[in-house]
Amino acid sequence: MSPTIYKRGNIYWLQWVEDGKQHRESAHTTNKRVAQTFLGEKLYRLSKKKVGLLKDKDFKEFIKEYLEYSKTNKSKSAFDIDQRVLRNFTNLFKIKNLSEVTTSKLEKYKTIRLGQGVSKSTINRELTVLKHTLNKAVEWNYLEDSPGRFVKKFRYEKTNIKIRSLSNQEIDKLLKALETETHKPEAMRQTLKDIILMAVNTGMRLSEVLNVKWEDLDMKNRIVQTKTIKGGRLRIRKIPLNRCCYDIITTSRKVGEYIFSPKKKPITRDYVTHTFLKLVRKSRITPACFNDLRHTFASHLGEAGADERTIAELLGHSSTRMTWIYTHLGREHLRKAVDKLDFSR
Repeated sequence: MSPTIYKRGNIYWLQWVEDGKQHRESAHTTNKRVAQTFLGEKLYRLSKKKVGLLKDKDFKEFIKEYLEYSKTNKSKSAFDIDQRVLRNFTNLFKIKNLSEVTTSKLEKYKTIRLGQGVSKSTINRELTVLKHTLNKAVEWNYLEDSPGRFVKKFRYEKTNIKIRSLSNQEIDKLLKALETETHKPEAMRQTLKDIILMAVNTGMRLSEVLNVKWEDLDMKNRIVQTKTIKGGRLRIRKIPLNRCCYDIITTSRKVGEYIFSPKKKPITRDYVTHTFLKLVRKSRITPACFNDLRHTFASHLGEAGADERTIAELLGHSSTRMTWIYTHLGREHLRKAVDKLDFSR
């Protein structure tokens, strides 16, 4: 039987024979030309497998190889994300060989993460990592085809933006809760305190704070420089250091290349995130996550009267479209202040 495509309902299917057995697989498309292309790719990969160019790969070895590629070719923050997502995936499934990663496992991963309370937007970003990883496996001739190709991301409507901004009193409660973590070494408690204060005073993301090196500082002009790669382009943002941040830097002991590292290696993102959530529970404030410190920075600037362009520049937004909410909060703050007055006619 010759390889062919056929239609079942509105969807095209692939049909071919391998090792004397007939196989069928959905092309997941209503376009005939696309289905023919998929069939061509399928036959090409089967031919490579037949001549020994496509061999099964130990899953752990592949992950190790991919992370080496990620570390070499991606930014530090992107590499950290790859590590975290792949660790989550491998912890959920016992996989020996790469060929055991299937579309159904990826779909199950979505379901499990959703059940763990992870947002759909976060799961979609994790799927992007997994899909890219599997595409590399195909490129490196470890897989015939990517099981992630037909895994769809969640579709959801973005609801009204909710900004969680912490008050000065809530920040104080968090820091007091940190002081009670006496099982942590004093140096670690101080570093965690400095990380929180640095974030809320600069609007920097956690990944940016953790990756700041001594060489990124311009103490003469009191500026910290952050570097991120987005869309393959290096983006540099310069943020002024206020008195609090300046004092943090000048009193920090230089141990390694990273500022916030009580040891020679930087603190991991997961450690800070989990510690922060623990402090939130311990201090009994309204639930918040570490990224809310960035919102707090911007919201307080808006309340102080800073314009959208200034806030956008400090946050590293390419336009003011993302920052209008903070100046809106500023106007609401002014309105509430005026509403407290009640001079009658």
